[in-house]
Amino acid sequence: MSPLAASATVVNLLLATGPFSYPYAYTSLGPVISAPLLFTVSILAYITAMYLVETISIAAAMKE
Repeated sequence: MSPLAASATVVNLLLATGPFSYPYAYTSLGPVISAPLLFTVSILAYITAMYLVETISIAAAMKE
C-alpha cells in the first residue's frame, strides 16, 4: 500500500459522516450518558482501526 493510499484510508476513517451527528446526539442524551458512551465508542473505534491496519500490513506482506 502506498503512503498516499494509507493516508487516504486514515482520513476516510477519521472524517466519515459520523462526526457530523455527534453534537446533536450528545445534547439529546445529556453529558452524564453521552460522555462515557462517547469514550467507549472511541476506544472500540481505535481497536477496530488497529485491526484494519494490521490486516492491511499482513496482506501486503503476503503479497510480496
